[in-house]
Amino acid sequence: MPREIVERLNRGFVQALDHPDVRDRLRQEGISVAPMSADAFSRFVETEVARWAPIVRSSGAKAE
Repeated sequence: MPREIVERLNRGFVQALDHPDVRDRLRQEGISVAPMSADAFSRFVETEVARWAPIVRSSGAKAE
């Protein structure tokens, strides 16, 4: 996806997450709000995949 589109979407998400009604609704659903840049989000996902992939593999779960 072109970088300019990623950045535009990220700005929109961060702006939405800054709205008190959105934050309250997400908290009610048990979701923690942690706005971050697109690059920070990519690093977060990479870290989480590295953390959880071995556990998933050892569980015998199969990808579909």
